[in-house]
Amino acid sequence: MFFLGRRETEDNGEKWLFFTPLYGKILKQEYVDGEIVTRVLDFGIPKTLRLVDSFGIELKNESIKIEVYEHSLSTNNTKAYFLYSDCFNHPIYEAGDIRKEIRTSCCFVRGVVEYLKRHKISPHFLHLNESEAFFLLPYLNSSPTVYFHSHTPEPHGHKRFYIEDLKSSLNEEEIERLKVAQEGEMINMGKYAATVSKGIVCVSRQHAEVTKYLYPMFEDKIISITNGIHRRWIGEEWERLFDEEISGWRKDARLLERVKEISDKKMVETKEEEMENFESYIIKKIESKEAVGNFDSKKLSFVYAKRLTEYKRPLHAFSLLDLEINLVLSGPPVDEIGRRTLEEIKRLSKMGYPVVYVLNYNSEVAKNLLKAYAWLNLAYFAREASGTSYEKALMNGTLLITTSCGSVPEFIKDEYNGFLVKDDLSDLRDKAKRAIEVYNDKNEWAKMIKNCFSTYSVLIDRVIEEFKKLR
Repeated sequence: MFFLGRRETEDNGEKWLFFTPLYGKILKQEYVDGEIVTRVLDFGIPKTLRLVDSFGIELKNESIKIEVYEHSLSTNNTKAYFLYSDCFNHPIYEAGDIRKEIRTSCCFVRGVVEYLKRHKISPHFLHLNESEAFFLLPYLNSSPTVYFHSHTPEPHGHKRFYIEDLKSSLNEEEIERLKVAQEGEMINMGKYAATVSKGIVCVSRQHAEVTKYLYPMFEDKIISITNGIHRRWIGEEWERLFDEEISGWRKDARLLERVKEISDKKMVETKEEEMENFESYIIKKIESKEAVGNFDSKKLSFVYAKRLTEYKRPLHAFSLLDLEINLVLSGPPVDEIGRRTLEEIKRLSKMGYPVVYVLNYNSEVAKNLLKAYAWLNLAYFAREASGTSYEKALMNGTLLITTSCGSVPEFIKDEYNGFLVKDDLSDLRDKAKRAIEVYNDKNEWAKMIKNCFSTYSVLIDRVIEEFKKLR
């Protein structure tokens, strides 16, 4: 969740305060005796965080200690805070049961409210991510303008809780405030968030249309600000080239339009350098048992890297293995389809197929996988809210093979900066074959790489400007 509050300065500027929980445990995958084993490990406090406050809160007659850490990248106008307590001493999304999940959410928002109170901060605006963040409002004394930021149409972003379960962390008065969204014996937190918010902010135009079906009574409140990505996802190989060829691009994303003035030869050579670094990374990961499977450096690599779950359709990626490519996957399995994906990787790799699974997907793994030749994005239409992994691939000149899910229709044109696949995936193989053909035509490849980078509106600059307009 994040907040926007007024700065008390002569220029009437603004100060952004970001708050998020700091979870005390992580899930760590290890390759042991031919099996992928997941362990729960202590996370610890990162060195990039500095303790700035510590206090106690009361949660349904329970005393809880809260520690507040500030991120080293914070500036005078933008502060990023991480809250830690025993409430968060579990992996993210792994509280254990419903009542512990409620306790985690209430502990976090209660800690945020207490921090604001202690530092005499009265935000003019609240931007709250997902429905559970709205547990904050019953604790808040002021009445700022509130926006509900929805990041998924899936049920986990629009929680419903039994009132009896809410009583484990909330008192009767706090629950009473939530009853505007009561449905029988339950509180619909998504409906509550929509009711009390000035606007429901969706992360793509497609997501906004889907949300109108979820909350038809709040259609007039629904707006879209399509997700974007930070420049840090652009590979260092491209950064060096752009520093030489496009002065000022780091400050003004619009200057990436000048990528079309760079020679085709330099574009192809830079992408080939990036792909070579990708190959070296994968080989090292396999040698260190941080990845499992078989890799052939003579073949082009297609990557599927994201949460392994039903609506993202990871199993369909295996249908491309007979096209003489490497298939590299990464991401945590979150349901039965995810677990079946890992079993299929194990089976196919034993048969000698060039398929690799990189363990412990995180930002470091993602940044290296983005350097591959092609990127697969196979989610169902209307079930992916936006999707940002494909945007990161786009900003590495990596060819996209994608369904028209989420924000894809806003940025991707077939055969221009990617290859659009039908929602039933009936032409997936044909599009993959076309991507391989492009590699063998260096002029066409260079043109598509340039088209990827000229789609600079996927960068965060646009998103920030659109957020500033929310009042």
